[in-house]
Amino acid sequence: RAFGKYMELYAAGRPDSHKVFFHMAEIKEKNGNVDLAKTHYLDYIRKYPKQTLNIMRAHLSLTKMTASNKRESMGYMRKILAGYKKLKADERKAQANALAGEAQFLLGEQMWMDFKAVDLPSPDKVRPFQKALISLGKLLNAASREYFKVFEFKSHGWTVAAATRVGLLYHRFRDKLFNVPMPPGLTPDEEDMYRFLLDDKAFPLEEKAIEAYRRALQLAKDNLVYNDWGARAAKMLASINPETFPITGEDGVSYHHQGDVIFGAGLVAQAQAPPPDLPEAPSMPLSPGVPGAPGQPAAPGAVPAAPAGQQPAPTAPAGAGSGVIRSGGVQ
Repeated sequence: RAFGKYMELYAAGRPDSHKVFFHMAEIKEKNGNVDLAKTHYLDYIRKYPKQTLNIMRAHLSLTKMTASNKRESMGYMRKILAGYKKLKADERKAQANALAGEAQFLLGEQMWMDFKAVDLPSPDKVRPFQKALISLGKLLNAASREYFKVFEFKSHGWTVAAATRVGLLYHRFRDKLFNVPMPPGLTPDEEDMYRFLLDDKAFPLEEKAIEAYRRALQLAKDNLVYNDWGARAAKMLASINPETFPITGEDGVSYHHQGDVIFGAGLVAQAQAPPPDLPEAPSMPLSPGVPGAPGQPAAPGAVPAAPAGQQPAPTAPAGAGSGVIRSGGVQ
């Protein structure tokens, strides 16, 4: 009420009145008045169409308020990206980059949820099994493309998150293969052959997961981004192959034994309780190229290089070896 009275009696004609109006929406959101906050943000967007940065912020809040409505929520994500395009080059600074990076990451998360929902049936059901494999491969490729676009916005924290999520996509697909039930009626020799074939399919997925996790850690280290996503990447690397990527009791990361990476327990501790939507395992080799630079397609399935002007992040593992296939599934 006080803010409303202020707007009515004093701020309405002032050039900074839009700040007061926006703050009113923020307070409603903070107090849990979702419907009122949503209405107020939409009023702000209509009333102050030239305040592009605050409109992007409003659309991000609306994205989260409407999370239960996928179509509506994704619409607000895309409006954030459209707003970013309206900004001049000198206006695309840290806050705008972070807003756009988060919006692009959230678009990838929608596909991540679709990917997680696909289960592989028993391979003795040939057609359903093949159909599910194809579906997983397409979803992995589509989701990876969305996550790689995050690199274009040069928001280091969200770039680390995107690289980690790509690793989790491959890791989840790998786990999905390992969780496929053994076909009935096989002899012991046939079961061994079946496991060998699974390992043969899963190994490239694990290698791609390792590549993406290492990229995330390098980005985090180089840009001093020690967030939950960097810690998650460190934890997942250690789960794949504890000998190559050991966790020590020390904080931070040290390099020993010809470049093997040692992850400090302090870096990984924060990843012990990942967000509810955090992934599990990846899928067959990716076909689409990963952008090594903004707008530039790279080699198929490669993890993107940091865009021009952006450097990589947290603990970069030097000289990693291949993982042990059956260790450390995605949690």
